[in-house]
Amino acid sequence: MSTSQVVADYIKMFLDFFSNNSIVIFFIIFIFFFRDSLSNVFSRLISLAVSYGDAKGELKTTESINSQPANKERYQYQVELDNISGKQEKINKNEEKCKSEEECKSEGDFFLRLNNSFDEKDKNKANEILNEFLKNENDENEKASFNGYYLYLLYTKGNDNSAIETLRRLLEENKNESSKKILIFWLSECYESSKNYYELEKLLKKAIDESHGKVENTSYIINLSKFYRMDSRYEDALNLLENHIKTVETPEEKSEIYNEISEVEYGKGNHEMSAFALEKAIEYSPDNRVLLFNAAYSQGNSRFSHLAAVNYDTLIDLQPNHEIALNNLGATAQGFGLPYKSIEYYKKAVDKGETLAMANLASLYLRAGFLDEARKLVKSAKEYDNPHENILNAVTEINSISENEASRWKEILKEGSVYRNLIRQYTSAYFDEGVKRKNFDGTWQDASNVQVKIQDVNNELSAEWHSDENNNKFTISLSGTIRNNSAIIEYKKQRVDHEEKEISKDSWGYTGYTGNENHACLAYISGDGNNLIIFAKDINVKFSLILHRTTQL
Repeated sequence: MSTSQVVADYIKMFLDFFSNNSIVIFFIIFIFFFRDSLSNVFSRLISLAVSYGDAKGELKTTESINSQPANKERYQYQVELDNISGKQEKINKNEEKCKSEEECKSEGDFFLRLNNSFDEKDKNKANEILNEFLKNENDENEKASFNGYYLYLLYTKGNDNSAIETLRRLLEENKNESSKKILIFWLSECYESSKNYYELEKLLKKAIDESHGKVENTSYIINLSKFYRMDSRYEDALNLLENHIKTVETPEEKSEIYNEISEVEYGKGNHEMSAFALEKAIEYSPDNRVLLFNAAYSQGNSRFSHLAAVNYDTLIDLQPNHEIALNNLGATAQGFGLPYKSIEYYKKAVDKGETLAMANLASLYLRAGFLDEARKLVKSAKEYDNPHENILNAVTEINSISENEASRWKEILKEGSVYRNLIRQYTSAYFDEGVKRKNFDGTWQDASNVQVKIQDVNNELSAEWHSDENNNKFTISLSGTIRNNSAIIEYKKQRVDHEEKEISKDSWGYTGYTGNENHACLAYISGDGNNLIIFAKDINVKFSLILHRTTQL
């Protein structure tokens, strides 16, 4: 594996840890192992070009969890290490490790000293640092953290295989759940380093069995899923997560699980469902800024721009100075054909120093827009005696464009919010979140009380019925695939008398409208099992159908 790929994999791992606020000790290791490469890597930001007709906007990401293919991700274990080393707050990604033992010692940086000693191949010094730390530390979690870190370095840098046996023994003897969690982390790191995947899977399965019903169980399950993803065992990962999500109760755990489900679906190549799963993660953790950004970025790249707009907008409400989100909102508005609104967001990002927004703005200027510039010209013209009569027309046009785009943007956010609620319900039904499988079989009826008989054979759904509309007869059919309490459906509506000369008018009064429809739809059964909600997958297609169950469940 190339150095650049390793660095990219570690960056992704770092971002995953950061989203859970539990990375102090790992952050230190990451910085020291890759300090030479990081100065170059962090100076470059990943950007993605998105074209909209003749215009082009650049979506930028520094936070997307799906920026790397999931099967190339280095395995990494989530562990709570928030209170391990408050002394390390001054360390940031641009700092290098201490130059000397004296400097490290004077600042009390035990982790840095320990790492230095192994770099210098001085095991005796490392052992002295370990004993010094354990002698002066009373917190059991910090002792477990430092012990685990020491043994990990001894195994990987010190080439001492006995270290892994010591870690196993410490884990077996430890009765404290938090400390055990930390030791499992370091033991799993050792197994991953030696590519001992058999022991790695066995370790996590044992941890899951022993922590059943406890909060720790979720993090163990998530990390077993990460291992399965690394091994391209996506169905194993999905089954593990789906079975577990039915048992958890806290919003935090559900958010973490859906976040991991998103990664699994992404690894399978199902980017659409990955974006939907992130939306569910947000539902359970609505103020998680990293999740909001990741979901919006993923949704924007999966052609769900309405959802992206809503989540970026929420993120800006929570964090007004998020320059990347401001830039991406500009690109999203540009995609909707709203040049003034996109310029508005680009300018806000430019004010925060976002250079990609500067490039996007310059590109728009070249293709026209110039609304604010037009205002300045109008204002200057009014200061002259007898300005040209077209100035008044320009003022009217400026105000009209501004008002129309503001109104359309408001409507986009409203449509996105409605669609988001449908997607969240559909995603819950898709992953069977704590709800028993409902029967699609049976008799239903639409809003006009027309009877609809649905057949469910081997998870294949089908139905056909007839409808009269404005003296026109139609045959309507549903066909699709069922998954848990959801379905992907094709809706067809065909005029029976389509060869007659008289052609219907549509709802706007235009002739030439046959009334035929064909829509790719998503569907789910409501929690009480009494309603089947069907809606167009494409938010721009204004179609929905609700069927009410008439037969008893």
